[in-house]
Amino acid sequence: MANAFIGGLNGAPTLIRLLAFEKFDEPASTEYDSFSIEMTALDGSVLTLTGNFTSTLESDWEIYSLSYSDGDTSLASISGFALPYAEYEAMSGKQLMKSLFSGDDDISLNLGTGLEIRSLAGDDVVRLGTGNDTAWGGAGNDTLTGGEGDDRLLGGRGRDLLRGEDGSDELIGGGGRDKIAGGSENDTLFGNKGSDKLFGGSGNDTLQGGGGQDTLTGGQSDDLLTGGAGADVFMFRRNDHTDVITDFEIGIDKIHVKSGASGMNGVDFDQQGEDVFVYFGNVTVTVQNTTVEQLDDGSNFLF
Repeated sequence: MANAFIGGLNGAPTLIRLLAFEKFDEPASTEYDSFSIEMTALDGSVLTLTGNFTSTLESDWEIYSLSYSDGDTSLASISGFALPYAEYEAMSGKQLMKSLFSGDDDISLNLGTGLEIRSLAGDDVVRLGTGNDTAWGGAGNDTLTGGEGDDRLLGGRGRDLLRGEDGSDELIGGGGRDKIAGGSENDTLFGNKGSDKLFGGSGNDTLQGGGGQDTLTGGQSDDLLTGGAGADVFMFRRNDHTDVITDFEIGIDKIHVKSGASGMNGVDFDQQGEDVFVYFGNVTVTVQNTTVEQLDDGSNFLF
């Protein structure tokens, strides 16, 4: 079953509306395992697909797939989603926007023009591609992974996993206990609400915990760490370079030395102005607005 449409009037936009698909049934013994809707923009102008899709399968599996192509290259492939509604619009040289999802979705995208994708419900997996993309998590426990561009990932109300990968990314958690990881370049991570775990990666990163009891690990290179409200833990390993803690609360927050020292006898302190420089295992941590007398106490450290 296939339909082909070619249209246009003196270069004017063409609207094609598929009013209905004829219902079809296949017995279980039939070697029929796929059904697809494919739309290709031949001139790269505007392509919009909207509709209400439903299916009833009397078996223990069902697969949905939606794809978009510019005529030469496959740009997007979305599979494993439960569709009561889908809207898909692409503009040449502009931003591609997509909003669907009410179930547990699995989306892989490779777009050079940038993407905005919103996940409304379900436990979704989103993998972005080469563009400078934006993805929002929804109510479920989502996994959002950036690609090669400078991406913006925003968690929702669930326990989300945000991974920046390449590019200088902005990763913002939501209301749950999120895990947020930067990549190889200079990333910005914000935990938001909940007790989150933030990992900067190998770039010069900025980490902000937010409102919960957060764990912040800057990683290698020079990072800026702000715990926010709550009892936060700042974690360091040998050779983590030079980091700055902006808001360490004496007696509440902790500095966790995972490697580089096994106790307070392996840690050195130096007061410089209003800040304390802490040294261990080729790591320098600047703790702002405190004194050696306040900080040099085993209760502020974990080993």
